[in-house]
Amino acid sequence: MPTSVGQWPKYRKNILINKLNPEKNLQQSPRIDAEHCNHLFAITQMNSTFLDVENKFYTHKGHFNAQNLYFLFFFLISMILILIYQISVERFNIIYYFSAFLGGSIFFVIYPLFFNYKPDNNNFTHFPIRFNRKNQRVYFLDMQGKFQSGNWQDMKFCIVQPNSFQGDYEIWGFILNKESQLIEHTVAIGPPVPSIELLESFWGMICIYMAEGPEKLYPKDIKSLENDEYKIFSKVTFCNDIVGKKESREFSYYRVDINSFGSKFFYYLRFLILESVFWKWGRVYAMWDCKVPMWPESILNDCTIDKDDPYIVNADINRHFHYDAKSRKVYIKDPDIEN
Repeated sequence: MPTSVGQWPKYRKNILINKLNPEKNLQQSPRIDAEHCNHLFAITQMNSTFLDVENKFYTHKGHFNAQNLYFLFFFLISMILILIYQISVERFNIIYYFSAFLGGSIFFVIYPLFFNYKPDNNNFTHFPIRFNRKNQRVYFLDMQGKFQSGNWQDMKFCIVQPNSFQGDYEIWGFILNKESQLIEHTVAIGPPVPSIELLESFWGMICIYMAEGPEKLYPKDIKSLENDEYKIFSKVTFCNDIVGKKESREFSYYRVDINSFGSKFFYYLRFLILESVFWKWGRVYAMWDCKVPMWPESILNDCTIDKDDPYIVNADINRHFHYDAKSRKVYIKDPDIEN
């Protein structure tokens, strides 16, 4: 069943973590070098106080709407072909055509909308997660639309493979009951990916930030990163432009293209079967229909940014780097960055 804000799945509560059959338990101490980190396009902003990332649903925002557009497109094409056939081959039968239209609209329009509309629309543009290194706490907006908070060291984290046809892996974090150790709240951190190693590189970035601060993750010398994709991904060289606002149409288009960055084949395949087109339209509509989450005052008071913080990174970083899914390359547009 969907949650109160429409997202899937509804996380299980009051059970032990091992009931979820995790693929791997994660430790809060850094296990990899900073050079092997990967931002996975999940970072929203970074500074010396906190690191903001997105949850799993942000990556695929608008995809349910794209499925609805697929059904609508197939329905309209089918009705046009039926109309052409009736006019050219046999006499037009208004009763037959109306019956086909009514039956098709129920199966291809109303039925998909009933199941696919709420997951993308009429909820939040994104579900932010904040790692505060100064007070060592984790804040996040849960699937019921409520803000939760847990101690970084007391929370448990693991890699799971939810029951899905894609078989992707995800990082889940848990706030546990101190006495029973049963799950009270769950948060899915970052995007679903097909590789455990990719998640470990992303988790390494979070752990290094919480343990050592932002210095190793800050793209100070952009020129030194040129032509080295691994180094580019190991720094915060991309931020989702969604802090305190909705995505612009241009950024929504860019964000959908980025989802195919790892494979030229899938980029062109999605283009040929119109998936990228429908997904972009679906994402733009979802952003328009959803509301922007706002951190409560109590959390903002815990997350004050120093005025002279030298490690502030936000969506302005995107003007220095362009991730081109078509060529599968990262281009440095502006090598100069203010410190």
